[in-house]
Amino acid sequence: MKAKTLRIGVILGLVALVSLGGVGFTATAGADTGVGGRGPGMWVTWPGFPNMWAGVYKLTAGGYAICVDPLLDSPEGTNSSDPYELTSWRTGRGEELTPEALAAAAYIAAWLPAEPTNAQAATVKLALMAILQPVASADFDPFKDGSDGYQAAQKLGLLTEVRDLLQLARSRAVTWDGVTVEFTSNLDAISKPGDVITASVKLPGLPAGYEVVFLVTKPDGATVRVTAVTDDRSTAALSYATAPDVEGTYTVSYQVEAVPPRYPLAIDPAKPEIQMMFIASAPLRKAGAAFPGHAQLRFPPTPPKPKPGPEIHTGGSAVPAAGFPGAALGGLLALAGLGLWLVPRRRAAHGGRPSL
Repeated sequence: MKAKTLRIGVILGLVALVSLGGVGFTATAGADTGVGGRGPGMWVTWPGFPNMWAGVYKLTAGGYAICVDPLLDSPEGTNSSDPYELTSWRTGRGEELTPEALAAAAYIAAWLPAEPTNAQAATVKLALMAILQPVASADFDPFKDGSDGYQAAQKLGLLTEVRDLLQLARSRAVTWDGVTVEFTSNLDAISKPGDVITASVKLPGLPAGYEVVFLVTKPDGATVRVTAVTDDRSTAALSYATAPDVEGTYTVSYQVEAVPPRYPLAIDPAKPEIQMMFIASAPLRKAGAAFPGHAQLRFPPTPPKPKPGPEIHTGGSAVPAAGFPGAALGGLLALAGLGLWLVPRRRAAHGGRPSL
């Protein structure tokens, strides 16, 4: 079937290899991104839509693509230029998709397995049509009883699968730009072995539940992997207790992998006047970087030992003074070489002074 002017034909699938750097990703130049024959999928018919191909097309560059125009069986415009990010999309009713909806479409396209089954290919196509809504006179929302999307999915026995994929895509869609990262840590604040390293990384637009790996490099060069997941603030946190008996330098970095693309990848149409758009999904993204700063841990200095004080030695007998004869009479104590002696007194005659 030849496409008519103003009909929007859309293809989503796996087309381009992507170069993943420390931040973001850049699409490489595409070779021949033409559309070949059909791949896995199923035919489906419901009132108003005879024989729609709910499946994928083979791409001459490898991989598969999905045309979401239900009446466009033989897509045109296959002599395409390099892929680019599709940063906007207007539905058949003229509604502009939100960034979250575009990210959901990119998630669905990336979900397509490398070798999909017939059911998987049909599920992806119907889910994409529910997001992009390319036809003004149709509604492909499978959650609305009796809608075109509901009837098509029900006819194929895939209503649950299509709904599940849509819910998954909307909850896991990533609007993170691949560049913005917010670091927080106490690396420059701790100082001694045994202190606890705390760090967090925020990737704005990465939903809760995505895995982030922290890499803690110890003083001996060994690396410890600590896995965390993002919370509802797009933040993953690390808490790591350093060894109490090892001093040296600690550093921390993070890695995140298997992140769906933010936007679908599009291909410039060969005939723009037909308003056809081919969309290709990017492979999953990954990123990583080191935290600023480092922890330099040292044992506290050992306090000096106190200098010894003067020693006191005593000589003589340890016998108490009371043990000496005449002690009960009172008397004068005499020191002789630090020994103690009690010298008894004599009373003077006739009440005179006592004499020694």
